[in-house]
Amino acid sequence: MKEDLIERLTSMLFNDEEFSGSVLSLCRELTKDKERMYMLRIEEIKGIRPIHVGLSPYLTLDASGNILEIFKKNHPDQSI
Repeated sequence: MKEDLIERLTSMLFNDEEFSGSVLSLCRELTKDKERMYMLRIEEIKGIRPIHVGLSPYLTLDASGNILEIFKKNHPDQSI
């Protein structure tokens, strides 16, 4: 979307297609670099779970939490 907006603006502001294309290419490269950095950061935090950042198991909803056991204890007549 950002690239589409830049393409529209440069084509409207400048009659020179070559200049407009150059500006758009530059913006694409900047966007690709930011996207690469974003994907690297996502890979870095891929395996992190709530317990790894110090969150109490009482508050987690994953396998390390105990909320399901507490619910079963307080509501023995309900099945999940």
